[in-house]
Amino acid sequence: MGQVFCTSCGKPSDGGEQFCRGCGRPLPVAGPVPAQGAPGQPPPPEARPTPTPQTFTPPAGPQPYVPVATAPHTSVVVPLMVGALAVCLVATAVLAYVLFILPASPLRTQFRAAVDALPAPAEAVQGDAAQAPQLSPEQLQQGELPAGHPPAGGTMSGGSSTPSGGSMTELPAGMTPEQALKRFGQYTVEGKHAEAYKLLPMDKQQSYGTVEAYTSQVGAYGITGFNTGKPTTSGNDVTIVCEMVTPEMPVTYTWTYTKVGSAWFVESRTMGGTL
Repeated sequence: MGQVFCTSCGKPSDGGEQFCRGCGRPLPVAGPVPAQGAPGQPPPPEARPTPTPQTFTPPAGPQPYVPVATAPHTSVVVPLMVGALAVCLVATAVLAYVLFILPASPLRTQFRAAVDALPAPAEAVQGDAAQAPQLSPEQLQQGELPAGHPPAGGTMSGGSSTPSGGSMTELPAGMTPEQALKRFGQYTVEGKHAEAYKLLPMDKQQSYGTVEAYTSQVGAYGITGFNTGKPTTSGNDVTIVCEMVTPEMPVTYTWTYTKVGSAWFVESRTMGGTL
């Protein structure tokens, strides 16, 4: 046992004594002697591990940018596409109704008028041109015309000269404008388009080109009826409105006839008019 010091007087005593030799006070119980250090000194601090510093090495060179894929905005695109498709379908249906179903549509009348005013097929015109005799530039300068061409004075089917240089068709002798238009309608309904062609204004005959081209185009309309209105006279001119009945719709035309001397001529035919 080691020495024990009195807490009152400080004198040392043996470790087995219970009372101090100097003052007689009880001695403290002797404990284990520390392995290191002097009596009364605190033990040395425990050794702690030294932290190792961590280093960051940046990657060499610039790194490429990788965009993040995002889902398409289907909630907005799909309704817009469906709406646009619906608008196109409705517009197509309305246009088809106006052009082909609605009986008294001005737009439909204009459409059929445009179709009726189309020129003759290119094949028929080219065929007539190929069959026509060719004239030299010298003959044309001298005023010569190919065989079958109306002369400059305008001699037409009736043999009389027209007052406008061959721009009008002369009616047969003794035939009035009203009779001529009714006969034209009769020929048209009966399918005698070659005869009806002769009663057309000259500009219409030229636009169709040939009787065959006129027959092909008008025959496709399937005309089932022909009605004429009352003649309207203004000086030497007579105007009559007619109506051609087709399976799709009625088509109206205004005919104008003019009288020169004792002969009647077909001056013009225009789309539209009221019976």
